[in-house]
Formats: sequence, structure tokens, C-alpha cells
Amino acid sequence: VLEQLRIDCIHNALVETDVKTLRTQLILLLRRQGLTAEAQFSPYMLRNVLLAADQICISRRLIFVILGMVGCNHQRMCDAHEFIQVACSVISHLYDTVAFAKIADRLTAEGEAAQKQRELDELNAMVQGMSKQRAADDEEEEEEESVMDREQVEKHLIQYVFSLKDEKHRATLEWTRFYDAMQSPEAQQVQFSEQETRAFLANANVDENGEVAYVEHVRTWVPIIFELRKSAIYEPYMNGMAFDLEQDGLQLRDMVEFETDFPLLPPEMRATVTKEQKGSRSSRRRDSNAENSLPRLVSRRMSGSVRRLTKDHNFDADDGDAVKRVMAKRQSLAARLASCKLQVGNEVATKRGAARRAQLAMKKESAAAAAKPESEA
Repeated sequence: VLEQLRIDCIHNALVETDVKTLRTQLILLLRRQGLTAEAQFSPYMLRNVLLAADQICISRRLIFVILGMVGCNHQRMCDAHEFIQVACSVISHLYDTVAFAKIADRLTAEGEAAQKQRELDELNAMVQGMSKQRAADDEEEEEEESVMDREQVEKHLIQYVFSLKDEKHRATLEWTRFYDAMQSPEAQQVQFSEQETRAFLANANVDENGEVAYVEHVRTWVPIIFELRKSAIYEPYMNGMAFDLEQDGLQLRDMVEFETDFPLLPPEMRATVTKEQKGSRSSRRRDSNAENSLPRLVSRRMSGSVRRLTKDHNFDADDGDAVKRVMAKRQSLAARLASCKLQVGNEVATKRGAARRAQLAMKKESAAAAAKPESEA
């Protein structure tokens, strides 16, 4: 029954294959989660967005994969624009029946080729003898021993995170500490990829106190990570090269064309952001004008001379002499501009120094005049 339901979901995917409708659905859910002008969310809040998407039918494994493809900054926050772009690209691609048929054909061909290779290896082993085969088996066992299995990964993570607990949090750990712990060298010994670590952190069930039941979380999601490594469909998305290699036709969709019809930020929030940006730019412009008004005026006049010179000389592309003359003129003007800037700077510095010396002389005269009546008295 579950298999039939999944087949029906793929064949009747309406929202999943319509990027515009899918993007609108995700934006509405982001606004319900508390979208701000910065458009940044914690990873586990993005998981809540995908879980609350009642207009699309996606599995927890696909949610795990999508969250692993969205990066975080140094403040442990994810960009909403990147999340929407990645989610729309992956979901629309996997629910495309034509693309899914191509994936199925590729996996079938790879399975048949692997089966033929195994049969060929067995024949070679029979011909070459059992001694060489045993040596090869021993080498494979040594390579497998260097990689942690599922039970070893669970044990290592639980012991390491358990060492970070305190008396106040015996069975839970704060989200920020849990995030930092998974980025430490001790946690990296389990050999999770960057995408696996992101998804592992994003799927944490954070309670109202901002804490994670880490033991339950580790025992729930570590087995799923090992299952996804064996999945021929999801494994390419977790290696970090799916968009670069365009695996099975996967491409990062451009969301600019949909931004005009339904923007991520509501109009009132966009107006606030625009005012803040204009205010910051105007303040920086005023400071810059007060600092370098005279040199910039000279630069503007000289640049205008260069533009007029280039505009007045209308010559053909083959007229090499004319090009050389204009370039020589421009170089001469550029040298004069640099010299003028230096001269103006020196004059300004000289005037400032003279003004400071005059102020000091006036202060000394005032002090001497004030001290003279006292000495006479």
C-alpha cells in the first residue's frame, strides 16, 4: 500500500512540479515561521517549514537531503533565498516523471553492469587461484575496518556529547552547544560529510527551551544516514556536487523571474529595508563629502575633460594613429589628475598645519596675558 501511495504521489504531483506554486507555498510557510528583513532562519526552523507543507507530499528522507544541501553561516543561520532555491530545484526535479524515468534507466544499467563485473571477478578468481583472492579479501577487510560502522558512530557521538553535559542538562543539550559540538574535531572522527552534518543538525527536535534530546536524536538519524549512503537516488545529492555535475539533469533553478510576481519579503518589510539602506548610504556619502570634497571636485573636472576628449574624436577602428593619439592624451590627463590631487592634498595639509600653529600661538598669548597681572600684583 505504501509503495502504491508513493507511485500515485509521483504521477499526481501538481504543486511539486510547478516551481511557481511550490515557491509560493514555501514563502507563505516561512512568513508563518516569523520571516524577518534579514531572511535568515535556524536550520531546525526550515525543517518545520517542510514538515508543515501540506500542499506537497515529500518524505522525511527527502527533507533530510534538502536540509543537507542548504549551508549555514558563522551565526548558525541559513539564508531563506538559498533554501527556497534548493528546495524548489530538488523537489521539482525528483517529482518530474520524465527525469525520474531517466534515473530509473540509469540505475538499471548500472546494476546490470555491476552484476556482470561480479561474475567476471568470480571467473578470474577461479582461474588465478584462491590464494590471490584471499589476499584481496584481507585487504578489503582492512579498508572496511578503518571506517566506522553504524554502532561505532552512535557510541562515539553519544559518549562525546555526554561528556559535554552538566548537572542542569542531564538528558538534553542546548541547541547552540550541540551545533558547536558537531563541528568539533572529536565529532568529525565519525567521518560525516558536510552535507550529512548539516542535515543531522537541522533535523534536531528542539523543544521550547532550545534544548535537544541528543541520545534519542543520535539513535534516530545515524541509521538513516547509513541507509541514505546506500541509496542510489539520494546518495548523489549528499556528496556536495549534485548541482555542479548536473546529476541526472539537476539544475539550480533561477528564482528571479518569480520574485516580481510574489516576492519573498512582504511590501511593508521591503519598504523598511529600503529606507534603512538609503539612510546608511546617505550617511556614508555625507562623511565622504566632508572628508574629500575638494579633491573629488578636481577629479570630476578632469574626468569630464577625458570624456569630452574621447567623445570629440570619432575615428574608425582601423585608424591606429588616432587611437594612439587619444590614448596618449588620456594618459597625459591621468598624470595631470594625479599631480593635481597630490598638490591639493599638500595645500590642504599646509593650511591645516598653519591654522593649528596659529591656534597654539593664540593660546600661548592668552596664557601669558593672564599670568602677567598676577605677577604684577
